[in-house]
Amino acid sequence: MIRPGRRMTHDRLVPLTSIAAPTLVIYGADDPLYPPGHGQALAMLIPNARLQTAPGMGHGFFSPGLPQQIGRMILSHTSR
Repeated sequence: MIRPGRRMTHDRLVPLTSIAAPTLVIYGADDPLYPPGHGQALAMLIPNARLQTAPGMGHGFFSPGLPQQIGRMILSHTSR
């Protein structure tokens, strides 16, 4: 059964190579579902993307201190 919101809609099928905005891929260094190599592959598919790995981050970002750490990464990226 496919739950609503989980379908591959047309907008989700657009190639990542079409992204033109400066992109920061933030990836959890301790992701138990997808190892960091997945973050590297994702960043390589987006032109000029930058990969930043978040130490201590798993598949979510709800661990203590992670929202602030990720916020600093985003602030640094957007201030360039």
